[in-house]
Amino acid sequence: MKKNKNCIQYYLYKEGKRKYLPKSKRKIAQDLEQKTHDEKVLNLVVDRKKYIHQLMDSYQNSIYDIYEKSTPERKCLIQPLIENDNDFIDRWYKQNPSHQNSYEFENVIFTDKGEPVRLWREMSAVLV
Repeated sequence: MKKNKNCIQYYLYKEGKRKYLPKSKRKIAQDLEQKTHDEKVLNLVVDRKKYIHQLMDSYQNSIYDIYEKSTPERKCLIQPLIENDNDFIDRWYKQNPSHQNSYEFENVIFTDKGEPVRLWREMSAVLV
């Protein structure tokens, strides 16, 4: 791109040679500039994403560590700001019992673990 008096002239560089782009081919210049802009933005977004992940990891780990390094006597007095993954999973399982089915069972068969199943192949899959 070159500014000449009151107009802008566009050039295409290919294999080290400069070629003038007439007005009829301005779309090529526009597409190339858009591609260059998009690549720069994409690189910036990828870098920022990497930094955000690093920040999130260090933030989350440091908050977990403060609670985890506390003595058991202090832990019973403290409500952590962020629940660690294992506690969250345990709480979720208590709130959402496994194999809970809202449909009524007609021919109920119970496994050795006491889990209700509807079909023999379901029970054989659980036993395996």
